[in-house]
Amino acid sequence: MKTNTLIRWGGLSALVASIVSIAIEFARIATLGNQAYSSAALTTEWSVLYMFRLVAVILLMLGLVALFARQSQKMGIFGVIAFVIAAIGTMLIFGFAWALMFTFPAMAESVPEFLDAHAAAPSPGVVLTLFLVTIGWLLFGVASLRAKVLPAGSSWVVIAGSFLALVLNILSVPMS
Repeated sequence: MKTNTLIRWGGLSALVASIVSIAIEFARIATLGNQAYSSAALTTEWSVLYMFRLVAVILLMLGLVALFARQSQKMGIFGVIAFVIAAIGTMLIFGFAWALMFTFPAMAESVPEFLDAHAAAPSPGVVLTLFLVTIGWLLFGVASLRAKVLPAGSSWVVIAGSFLALVLNILSVPMS
């Protein structure tokens, strides 16, 4: 398969991941509402939503790599730094989604009071993760605008998407 084809598929995977992530957050709010983590984590809806979240984050990471590969020659050091921050933030989101998928249900069964007490307020790690992923994708969008390789509209979508992701993640954190 040609490199350009792989890059196009990667860009498409980032778009699909973004749409799926937004849909997941709205579905999570609609189906799980403000249930306590100890109750929500034991539902089928939780398992399905976070399975899709894991897939979406993998697609997002592949998309980030593809978008960077397409523009790397024109992005300069600013683009490299933005890519690294976005990649680290995205990898941390994957770790968080992994914990939500596999660790939270186990904790909901064995230590529900602990889970509810500690998961309702975002930890410094969650705050740092949200900060890194938001800043990373925001900077990556700006670097894309500066590189002028992709259409400006797609760069603005990345910038707007980083803020939308932050808002949706903030809405999804406090379940009590």
